[in-house]
Amino acid sequence: MKHGLYNLAKPVLFSMDPERSHQWVMRLARWLPFLARQPQIQRPVKVFGITFPNPIGLAAGFDKNAEHLQVLSKMGFGSIEVGSVTPLPQDGNPKPRLQRLTDQEALINRMGLNNIGIDQVVRNLRNRPTNLILGASFTKNTATRFDQAIEDYRVCLERLYPVTDYLVADVSCPNTGELEASSNLEFLEALSASLKTMQRQLHIKQDRYVPLLLKLSSDWDQVILEPLTQILIRHSIDGVICGNTSHGLSGRPLFPKALALVKTMGQLLAGRIPIIGVGGISTRLDLLSMQEAGAELFQIYTALVYRGPQVVSELLGPNLTVSRHPPFVAG
Repeated sequence: MKHGLYNLAKPVLFSMDPERSHQWVMRLARWLPFLARQPQIQRPVKVFGITFPNPIGLAAGFDKNAEHLQVLSKMGFGSIEVGSVTPLPQDGNPKPRLQRLTDQEALINRMGLNNIGIDQVVRNLRNRPTNLILGASFTKNTATRFDQAIEDYRVCLERLYPVTDYLVADVSCPNTGELEASSNLEFLEALSASLKTMQRQLHIKQDRYVPLLLKLSSDWDQVILEPLTQILIRHSIDGVICGNTSHGLSGRPLFPKALALVKTMGQLLAGRIPIIGVGGISTRLDLLSMQEAGAELFQIYTALVYRGPQVVSELLGPNLTVSRHPPFVAG
């Protein structure tokens, strides 16, 4: 919705259960698409071989099932990431499972990776809008034993490869207990090796290279991150997303932790692997801080909930100046 209309509607929307409110907003935007339409500000930046029209993307979780791409593609984002998706459909955690912390512009997310499964998501992606940079986050089913998790990731990678522009292995979701064990470095080594082997095979078979990223946890410390950096470099992972929610928390309170993760990975990677910064970004200063720390792209989620569709234009407005990375320059 336009800025004024969204502010008028917020009291009604925020009086509903957050999950129900999200569904109503997306239905309304689908029925009346002009309410959500925003100009796409051009700030081209080339990262892992892809030229993004601007560096602000919509993070995974907002459109898990790739059901609202026609609407979301009109909101000015430089990219949209769907998922996280799993091989089989799953219901997620019992409701209520999403909570607003309105005074802090934050959310508590306990969704539990609810999604319609890889088959239906791929069908939805075959009807994706043109001229949209599209990523997809994927992970294992909650019921899959940890010692069989890599096969779930491989299934998703193979199915999503033909219908996406980049792919993200989510190894850090805090909403399912077993994925916390994915901070195990032996697992991350084996997963990276397996997925990169499959990526190379698909590249040759389909004559099309789709970058592979890993999504890291905002809660991982230097003990994990230092050896993980060597794994990422050794297996030529194309990029990292820093980072996931912290115990389900997203929004402004997460920003210091997300920024610290970007800084740490920026120092460890030293420009060898691109970083996408995500977590609590809500102001232009946040963008500049993330960029100064080493991020080349950025993603938002909770800021869209609290600010409405105009948030991308606000973050990338004409007066934004940037000090370090030449591709991201105000026009």
